[in-house]
Order: sequence, then C-alpha cells, then structure tokens
Amino acid sequence: MNRYILDPEDAIRILPPQAGESAQIEIVCGRTMIFFDIAALESVCTAHGLCGGDAVRFVGADALLGAKHEVYVPSSRPEHAPLCEALKKYAPPAVFAPEMDYVRETCDHKGPHRV
Repeated sequence: MNRYILDPEDAIRILPPQAGESAQIEIVCGRTMIFFDIAALESVCTAHGLCGGDAVRFVGADALLGAKHEVYVPSSRPEHAPLCEALKKYAPPAVFAPEMDYVRETCDHKGPHRV
C-alpha cells in the first residue's frame, strides 16, 4: 500500500456525482493524477499528530489502476473542510473509523518497516 501525505504543491478536489457515477476525489501531484471513487473507499478517519496538527485519512484503491493508497490531507490545507464535508455526504457510513494517532514509518533498510 502506498502511503501519501499531500504536499503544499499538490491539488485535490471533489468531483460531484455525474450520470450515474459516484463522486470522485481527484489528486494532482506533479504530473500524476489519481482518482478515488468515494463510494468505494475502505476507511475514513481523523489522524492526530501529523505535521503538528490533524489530518483526514482515507484508504482506498485508485480508480484507474486499482493500487491501494493511504492518503493524509492535513487540516492546514484549504481543501480540508470541503473534503470532510464531501466524505460525510458521499461515503458509505460503514467506512468511517475511530480517530487515530499518526504513526510515522521508519526504515532501517533491513527488511520490513519498523514503528
């Protein structure tokens, strides 16, 4: 699973449902564009302690390649509040998880990541 924290240069927006399709989250980072079907997300919660604040965290497969991502959107971003509202509106209630503390991954280059 790819773990990604939105950078200040990245763009994120909500695409409302159209013609029988569910709402989408669009993330543009550099020259890469990733789409997530909000109705197909696996998990949504608030993560505490990320970059000195909170973030909304969602887990799901991207709509184009099916690769699983864990995405963090810091509360300092202007898109944070509209994203939270869109998730409340379009995501299935079952995907909302309890709040969690952000755990930073570390790597010792000797195998699996250690916490």
